Amino acid sequence: MSRVLKHRPGECRDLKRDQMLRSISEDAPSKLGLFRSVYARKSAPRAAIKAQCLACCWFEQAAIRECTATACPLWELRPYRPAGGSGGVS
Repeated sequence: MSRVLKHRPGECRDLKRDQMLRSISEDAPSKLGLFRSVYARKSAPRAAIKAQCLACCWFEQAAIRECTATACPLWELRPYRPAGGSGGVS
């Protein structure tokens, strides 16, 4: 059964974003608020980086921590990095 997402005031009504929000509501509902605030432009750039990394790594925090995509412009800024440095790749 598909869940209908209602738009909140100020939220973008973009088809691709709607599809992404629908997917997140099914696969990672705890992350839905983060993506809604990013799409509504009501969050800090750091939250947008976190959302991008989560989307890239299938919503797995451990995958972000272990990310090896050092060519990614966001790699040095990614959330959930190992303590004691940028880590992830030697």
